[in-house]
Amino acid sequence: MNLRKPFSRLIVLTLLLPALLTGNPTPMQAASATLDAPTMAHKTPDCTGANLTQAEPALPDQARIYVDHDATGANNGASWSDACTDLQDALDAATGGDEILVAEGIYTPTAGITRTATFTLVNGVALYGGFAGTETARDQRDWEAHVTVLSGDLDGSDTTGANGVVTNTTNITGSNAYHVVTGGGVTETAVLDGFTVTGGQANGRASYDNGGGMYNADSSPTLTNVTFSGNYARDGGGMCNEDNSNPTLTNVTFSNNTAGQRRRDV
Repeated sequence: MNLRKPFSRLIVLTLLLPALLTGNPTPMQAASATLDAPTMAHKTPDCTGANLTQAEPALPDQARIYVDHDATGANNGASWSDACTDLQDALDAATGGDEILVAEGIYTPTAGITRTATFTLVNGVALYGGFAGTETARDQRDWEAHVTVLSGDLDGSDTTGANGVVTNTTNITGSNAYHVVTGGGVTETAVLDGFTVTGGQANGRASYDNGGGMYNADSSPTLTNVTFSGNYARDGGGMCNEDNSNPTLTNVTFSNNTAGQRRRDV
């Protein structure tokens, strides 16, 4: 991250005003004013559960948080080497204007087994998958080569194909998230780009029987380069959009999703 250079000295303004008198003018005493250098808050991405805030010059308006399940550094999200290992931690730390860059691998909504766990999109936060974990710019990624999976397979018991993707919903076993991804009241500024969503199983009650891959309620997120594969629901196996939801889908693929009643994909 590039930090602006701190102010290195105080700024002193000095005003000299001569007295306009007849005879021998006597200068008035100089007036001076001292302005303190401004102090701005700097938010450090927190992937450890602690609230890390320190007084430093401000970060650029758009912060970037890195996620790589193989990272072994400080795990504070500040770089690929110090990336968060849990995508949920990065989402919890993100605020509007942030980008989350996610390296290839499999990510589940929680480390425990709670079927209501889900990746909840955030207004103004863009999630980008498809990185090898060495890139220095977002446009260097290859989301097709570096498959980044958001999986509902909470206990790791599903039978999957390559890259941990469910290709047949009969292979979903054990405890799976009702919704892998959720949009709740978000706008088009909530972005999901470059992911495969798999292993959602919406077979519960009420809204938990809709949208195994993604459930949107009063939401219009932006999805690009996303594949929904091997998700189940009673209604809308891949995605369910309720309460005037109107997501924008660009290069989005639905395959091998099933539904017990109707709309196996969307």
